[in-house]
Amino acid sequence: MVNYITSSLLNSWLYCTYNENADIQEFIDYLNRIEKPTTEAQQKGLDFEDEVYKGNKPLYNPYVKDGLYQVKVSKPYKDILLLGIIDVLQPDRIYDVKTTKMYKIGKYFNTSQHKVYCYITGIKNFSYLINEECYKEDYVYQDGQCEELIDSFIDWLKRTNLYDIWKEKWVKTESEVLKMNKQVNKVA
Repeated sequence: MVNYITSSLLNSWLYCTYNENADIQEFIDYLNRIEKPTTEAQQKGLDFEDEVYKGNKPLYNPYVKDGLYQVKVSKPYKDILLLGIIDVLQPDRIYDVKTTKMYKIGKYFNTSQHKVYCYITGIKNFSYLINEECYKEDYVYQDGQCEELIDSFIDWLKRTNLYDIWKEKWVKTESEVLKMNKQVNKVA
């Protein structure tokens, strides 16, 4: 058995701890893996991604053409398994497709995705591609960013007495990990 962390879990934590309007219960529900229906905004985002992958968003084509889509990745850190699904993987850059009601430059700076995915893959360059206009936010991974984030998250869970919930709810069996690694190795 191994505990795991995803960038979605980290982003939920970051949002609830750094946004004064956030409800900590939203994070606790996510930590407890309480299923919630897909919202209209989430579905629009998924539909938009599908259109990008099909080549129906011309502004995106220069970035995503010939890339690998929805690539499952993983890497251990200490006794934790980091997991992710990369929207578009190119040999020298990772792309993540985003939609948002209101975009302003730097919106994704304090999120975890670029740190986690770059750490997992060893690829230093990451770009968010945003909305119909295909705004582009570029990030270059700095060594230690992901590890510092994970350590801070675990420390926070311990301080807030939520660590045991994470240990119980965010776990994979050895057979699940082996199956996942076979899927990851098909891409690599």
